Amino acid sequence: ASYPQCNNASFDVMNHIPFQSFIDVSVAIGQICTIDSNGSALCWDESGTTFSLPQMNPYVDIVSLTDDRVCALDDQGSLYCFDTSTGGVIHSDAHTYKAIEGKRYLVCGVLDDAENIECTNLLPHTNMSQTTISRAVNNEIIGMDAGAEDFCWTYLDGNGMQNVECYRLHSHPAQCIYSAPHEYYYDFFTNNTDLSNIEVYGGWGAFYDPTQNLEVRWGGSGINNGYYTGSGCNYYWGN
Repeated sequence: ASYPQCNNASFDVMNHIPFQSFIDVSVAIGQICTIDSNGSALCWDESGTTFSLPQMNPYVDIVSLTDDRVCALDDQGSLYCFDTSTGGVIHSDAHTYKAIEGKRYLVCGVLDDAENIECTNLLPHTNMSQTTISRAVNNEIIGMDAGAEDFCWTYLDGNGMQNVECYRLHSHPAQCIYSAPHEYYYDFFTNNTDLSNIEVYGGWGAFYDPTQNLEVRWGGSGINNGYYTGSGCNYYWGN
């Protein structure tokens, strides 16, 4: 098999903005975006071309996406997405968000009520035709991550237990992670693993388990731990 080779270009934050502090950094293919301690946001590509995000309020969260796209959240909870090659705004909406995540063309945000997720696909195509996706969790969301065509969230149920659920946008699911019901369970009374720091990409979901010093991963073509419930692709961990 052949793999793309990296060129000799490198991204050096300090060469571009010396003696500056950063509160957030996000990396995509060929692009890095940052937020500095003043709440200003800047992106640059591997050629050194820079793009300063227009702002009215300080930015607090940034997501660098594919093909010169970037989305940022300001301190008022407003989301703005830009094309860094043209300087134009490609998405904004009336929602107020607590946090955002995204990869490739997908950006997702937890709304300010902490019980709903809104996602926007910035480049709809035949296999992922939805432009906007809304998910009502109806429980407090304490963690969320978005992959290229999927997103997972951690929430607290009525008993205060952490659960993880996932949703796939692709019209032809090929990975176990997206089969319903797909719920992970965590009993914090007997374990100390926190599921809120969840990561999602390419059909896999994962979190770090400090008790075992390993990454717990699910989805894809297999699973490296957990227990099979006997129903489809549904796995769980816990007691």
